Order: sequence, then structure tokens, then C-alpha cells
Amino acid sequence: MSATDLVQKLNNTVSKLRAETEQKYGKNDLSITFACGNFNSDLIKFITDIAPSGKVFILCTRESYDKYGKHVAIGLSAINREYVDVIMAGENLYSVDRISGIFNVGDDARVVLTFDYALYGVVSYFASIRNLPCVCAVDRLAVKNILSPTVELINGDVIDKVKVDCQKFVYINEQINQTNKAVAYAHVLSNVSGLIDYRIARALSKQDFSKQAYVVARESVYSAYAVMKHSLEQQAEQLLYCSLALELANAYSNGLIYGVSACECASKIISDNSSSDIEKNFFTSLALIQIYHAMFSVDRINVLEYPDALSRVEEICKVYSLSKESLIKGLIEQGAMIKRHKPELKEITQKVKTELGALVKCVPVMRQTYYALGGQSKVLPEDLKIAVKYSGDLTEHVNGVSVLREWGVTELL
Repeated sequence: MSATDLVQKLNNTVSKLRAETEQKYGKNDLSITFACGNFNSDLIKFITDIAPSGKVFILCTRESYDKYGKHVAIGLSAINREYVDVIMAGENLYSVDRISGIFNVGDDARVVLTFDYALYGVVSYFASIRNLPCVCAVDRLAVKNILSPTVELINGDVIDKVKVDCQKFVYINEQINQTNKAVAYAHVLSNVSGLIDYRIARALSKQDFSKQAYVVARESVYSAYAVMKHSLEQQAEQLLYCSLALELANAYSNGLIYGVSACECASKIISDNSSSDIEKNFFTSLALIQIYHAMFSVDRINVLEYPDALSRVEEICKVYSLSKESLIKGLIEQGAMIKRHKPELKEITQKVKTELGALVKCVPVMRQTYYALGGQSKVLPEDLKIAVKYSGDLTEHVNGVSVLREWGVTELL
């Protein structure tokens, strides 16, 4: 599959998701387009076609500016096109204080570009506020949160989840870096347990959940699972498609594919913002599959005691900045939802039993595949224990761990 074929397949997936969304909810504001080419030449024409006039805003880290940004800047100068480049360095890239500085680039910017995994959310936020198109350039196999409909901003001691809405273009380097297959595999397969969480959330919530988004996410996960059946070159292509299709599924689910996932919630608790976070998610997901299989397979679980919400909130706030009041409110609402929807909960847990039985048998294969693709990361049991215990508490919806918390199971961790 060439880069052109990959782009066509992704744009076809966009069309399918948009069709379902418009049929159910009317016209959708999501505007996502995939394209490909050479970063040092074709990308300049692509940008100028999107925005024929005005400045091009290039937002980079030092590494990506030296690798790609300066070549784009030179190319723009060669055609007398104005640009402004900003290099962000250090930590807390999503703090309100840091982000406010980029709005000094002027009102004559007409398109914003980044090459950075760490800055996808920042450029989406900037583009949304300024009503500009946003170009996110991709040169790696593992791509996460490139199409997220929300961005989490650090505002003092509080994390604000802000909706982003801009015309987004994903530009894939035709000479994609085919290393780090294990990271891409870990990213996609870390959503195995999340598919269970999404189904539970759909069953217990009155909100509309996208069925087609779930189908795309499921196909992405299970296609990546079978990656070893492909040739070495095809493995990279398959993993890149699965990674980006998963991002599409999350975008068209209004962020709920990731948002209800216990694995994603766990990553917020144990994250150290290192490059190994994706692998941590993978091992957390494998642990969740095993826990879900054990707990949902029994007909009845004796409740130990009603969870101590205040104690749980105190523990969470030690490692993750959130409002205690909102957390307590969320736990109470989750508990009430679980009690209110006992018939639906019983039905969905019965349905996932068979699937979990098959998945738990696949856990050793998933782990072996990760290492066969070059993976090296390991996660300490203590990390998993803490992460899993509180991973049902950080979402307004109900996931598998939320249910186990109300059953008293997580008190055993």
C-alpha cells in the first residue's frame, strides 16, 4: 500500500464516519482531510494551496524545526511567502501561560503547521480560536491525539478540557519513518480493553454513542493484532493506517473512544510524560483484560463496602490535578447510574463474557508480538495496581473499573 493508497483509504473512512454522523445528528462540523507527499518540497505547495495569502505560522520544538521546519521556512522565503516560526521548549507545553504567548504572532496568520506529536493539541487550540486551517505533519507510525476533539489545558492547579473545532489536514510524509513499530502496535492494542469500556458506557448512558466509530476502532485494533501476518514493509503501513483510523474513530465519537477508556484514565494517573507512556498504556490494557475476564465471568460478586469517595479523591489528587468537588460529584453520579441501570449492566456484562474469554487467551500473543516488533518497555506491578484502582474515577461516564469499584473489587487492590 503506497502513501497515496493509504491516504485514499483514510479519506474513505472519513466519508463513512461522516455519513453516519450526518444521518443521525445532521450536519457535522468536523473537517478532516488526509494528504501525503515530501515534507521538504510538496508540503510547501500543499500549504500555499490551502492558504494562498497571509503568513504561515510554523510551531515546532527545536528538534522538529531543525529536521523539517527550517526547510519549510527556506522554501517559503524562496517564493516570497511570509511566515512566522515559534519554537517551544521545556515542559508544561499545555499550560495556559505558555500557550497564551503564541497568540502574539499577529492577526495576519492564515494557516498553522506543526510536525510535533507533543504540539498537535496546541495547534488545534490555536487554529480553533483564530478560525484557521491546521496542518499536522506526520512522519511516525504511532500517532495519538492528532484528531482529538478536545485539548486539556493546565490552568494553575486545574486542568480544563476545552473543545477544539478547526479545519484539520493530516499530511503524511511519503518517506515515513518505519521504526518504532512496537510503539505503534502498543498504541493501537492498548485500546482492546477500551472497546469493552465503550460498550459498557453505551449501554449505561442516555447519550448517543457512535456505532460506526466503534466499528472503525474495533477493526483497527484487530487488524493491528494480526500485523505479524504481513511482510516487514506491510507491517509499517498496516500499523500507520490502524493508528490514524483509531484517531478518526475517537474524533467521530466526540472523544469517547478514549474518553471512557479505563486504560486512558489510568495513563493520566501514572504518566510521567515520557516516550514510554504509550507502552505503559499497553501493559495496563492487558492487565484490565485479565481483571475484566475474572470479575465479569462470575455470576455474583459480594460487595465489600460502599467505596469511600472522599478517600479515593484525596489519593487521586496527590498525583493528578483535578477539582476535588467535581471528582466527588462524578463518583456519586457514576454510582447512581450503575444502580439505576442494573438490567442494562447485567445484559452487557453477559454479552462481553464470551469476548473476554477469547481476549484473555490472546494476552500472551499480544505481549509476544510487542517484543517481536522490538518493544522493550516493562511496567512494574505497583504502577498497574495504582493505575487500575482509580481508572474508573476520572471519567464522567461508567467504564468497567467504575463497575468494579461499585462492586467493591478495587478495594482489594
